Amino acid sequence: MGMWAGLAIGAAVATGGPVVAVTGDGAAGFALGELEAVVRHGLAVTVVVVNSMMGASQGFQLRPGAGAGRSAPPCPAPTTTG
Repeated sequence: MGMWAGLAIGAAVATGGPVVAVTGDGAAGFALGELEAVVRHGLAVTVVVVNSMMGASQGFQLRPGAGAGRSAPPCPAPTTTG
């Protein structure tokens, strides 16, 4: 996860043209530091982040009760009001 940033930077440098990277929210969080390199070098990289709720799963894994061979209790199902 997070490999998208290095690939996008490499493609932008190799081609000298604009690059569009599409990634999920979880993977985006692993490579935010690489965006500094994009800005510093003036690369034409556009990042589209899809809200696949994987960023939320990272928070779930850090909930109290998780770890040490134990699973965290399941998250409640999302509800909608109509």
